[in-house]
Amino acid sequence: MAEDPEVAQMYQEGYAEHKRMEELDLQRIEDVHERFGYFKDANRMSNKRRDPRFDLPGSVPDTEDEMFTTDFEGDDVEPENLELYKQYKIMQQKTKMEQKEID
Repeated sequence: MAEDPEVAQMYQEGYAEHKRMEELDLQRIEDVHERFGYFKDANRMSNKRRDPRFDLPGSVPDTEDEMFTTDFEGDDVEPENLELYKQYKIMQQKTKMEQKEID
């Protein structure tokens, strides 16, 4: 890259864009946690009535196939939307694992 400044500039721009998108994704996740985090706070939810219909399953799927299961068939979904959904699910699982490490 020291020999070709155009390649170096393209690399820097690509890296900066990638870093910005990663930070944006993390910021969105943090915003969601800030907005809905009080649901996990036992003190704030102590006077609320629990409904089993809204309880999430306690186990994390082990296989990739279980992680990517949906109510719709893969044939009915456009490929770019399916890929976006897979990326979302992977990011969600990584966040859960990181949260477990923090706790």
